Amino acid sequence: APFLQSHQSIYWNGGIASSGAITTSESHYIMLSGLRTHQLPDTEMLSQRNPSVFQYAVQAGYPSLCLSAQRMRSILTGGLPAYSPNLFSYSEKINLEHDFDLIKALQKHIMDNQESFTYIVKQGCHFPYALRYPKKRTIFLPTTPSAWSDDLGPNVNNYDNALLWNSDEFLSRMTVALGSTHKNILVLYTSDHGQVLQAQTETRIWSSHMPHGGSQLPPLVANVP
Repeated sequence: APFLQSHQSIYWNGGIASSGAITTSESHYIMLSGLRTHQLPDTEMLSQRNPSVFQYAVQAGYPSLCLSAQRMRSILTGGLPAYSPNLFSYSEKINLEHDFDLIKALQKHIMDNQESFTYIVKQGCHFPYALRYPKKRTIFLPTTPSAWSDDLGPNVNNYDNALLWNSDEFLSRMTVALGSTHKNILVLYTSDHGQVLQAQTETRIWSSHMPHGGSQLPPLVANVP
């Protein structure tokens, strides 16, 4: 991640974190509802009963926006009490190749409000990795087609290309955009789950009985004003 490495003075690297689950929906339920380790597994459905981070933000008076590059409205807002339409909104910016449309929406939300809270769900480096970057931005070779392959080397190269484009380049452009607002902004950047770069397709992320350790290891990065 060249951008992050060259901007260590403004981005704190928390190292490897641990996701609450190894699938998108469960992890977001945990993050939004503030479940603790001792409350997992969520046998009492607290993720559907606890106040969400949006409710806390709205109660604090922050206009809140949920931006998603994935179709996840039911996961991100379903099962939770209604929000004030004047203080909470949900918007999808779907682009399989990049997440940069989220940056424009984030910048506008910040500029339109004196104080605000935004929860962003990126497409990120989700598989199939070959779809997450334009071919002209291919750095690591050889690569595979868009479909998953049992050839580990090209799979890793596709993932690294996606990482440079849809994570490192995203953070670079977002940093410039947020800086142009001239506001104090706290950024927390993590992931809902990790990836497993192995040759066997069935072990990409999930195993119903024994998940691979890599599927539980997301990054944790922060930019503190």
